[in-house]
Amino acid sequence: MKIKLLLFFIAILPLTRVSAQVKTPNTCTDKTKAEVMTSIVFYKQKLLKGSKVQLSTYKLGMCYYKLNMLDTSIYYFDKLIALNPKYPAAYSNRGLCKLLSKNKTGACQDFSLSIKNGEDHKIVNNKKLSEWLKTECSL
Repeated sequence: MKIKLLLFFIAILPLTRVSAQVKTPNTCTDKTKAEVMTSIVFYKQKLLKGSKVQLSTYKLGMCYYKLNMLDTSIYYFDKLIALNPKYPAAYSNRGLCKLLSKNKTGACQDFSLSIKNGEDHKIVNNKKLSEWLKTECSL
């Protein structure tokens, strides 16, 4: 009887693990406001736990960008830059937020820092942004 019970638990254990897994939000593919809000809660909890701080801070910046909450997005990119001053995507995304907030000088500075820290290929591949940088920022 004990062997049958043990075999039963061994057989059911993998099923319980699969059903207990929580889907990790992905701000790159979240489409609805509700999905983005769920992601915000998820990544704020990660920050409170001290888990994957840089990634969570980056994702929060992106979530708030998706909600067009540019000041809050900039806040999280500022925090990310304070954690890792050589994080090129933080500068380019903060620069984009500043550009959309009509802060041309700040945007130019951030895009310049992004290129300096290695984000050049992403910026150059975006034709409109590349043209704007040449015209407005002399980059």
